[in-house]
Amino acid sequence: MANILFVLLLLLLSPAMAVADEPSLIVKRAKGIASERKAIIEDLISFIESTNDFAPGTDEELTNNIVRAMYQLGELKAVEAVPILADRLTYMPETHEDMLGGRTTMFYYPAAETLARSGCAGAEAVMSRVLRDPTATDEQIEVATWVVIHSTAKNWSLGDWQRSEAKAYFDAYRPIHETERNRRNFVKAAKIIDHYEPSSEPPERLKNYLKVREQYAKPLPMRQIPKGAGFS
Repeated sequence: MANILFVLLLLLLSPAMAVADEPSLIVKRAKGIASERKAIIEDLISFIESTNDFAPGTDEELTNNIVRAMYQLGELKAVEAVPILADRLTYMPETHEDMLGGRTTMFYYPAAETLARSGCAGAEAVMSRVLRDPTATDEQIEVATWVVIHSTAKNWSLGDWQRSEAKAYFDAYRPIHETERNRRNFVKAAKIIDHYEPSSEPPERLKNYLKVREQYAKPLPMRQIPKGAGFS
């Protein structure tokens, strides 16, 4: 009997019971969490903006922090960050051979991954800021289209229903953003949606970078100096 009374006393004195009895405390706590969330998102966005001219791979710690910041914005469902992520759509931090393969190609682009996790807001951002841009590169068009495709997913798998849903979304918003100047982008994106299959093939830009780095990292060949060609 004494044990039962002790347990009841603990329950009555618990913070959960106190909060439940005071709805105003719940509201106050929710307002505090919302304010903290807003402040954290603003700080993460400011940090990413401050690294605008940073070259990936030159500072491993800074690179890792940029990737983590983008990931956390996705965890927070921060639609406020969608514009800056769209502007850094093809930011690619991986520059090491041991990073090749073993992941879906889009995951080499942390901003693109976060945009896809943002759902419709991410898809709208890449259509209005990337596909709408007549100067967009082939890489930007392709990655933007991946975002549109995966923004409709509940997971990273790609079923027929998901492709159909992505195509329906793309077709619905395409007339809003397509012009004579950027038509090439939307034509290319439509073809990608029709034929896209997830791949673990590393991005072409990364493979080219590693190829050039390997080429220029090799020591110059030793050449024998002809007799009499040296300094006397």
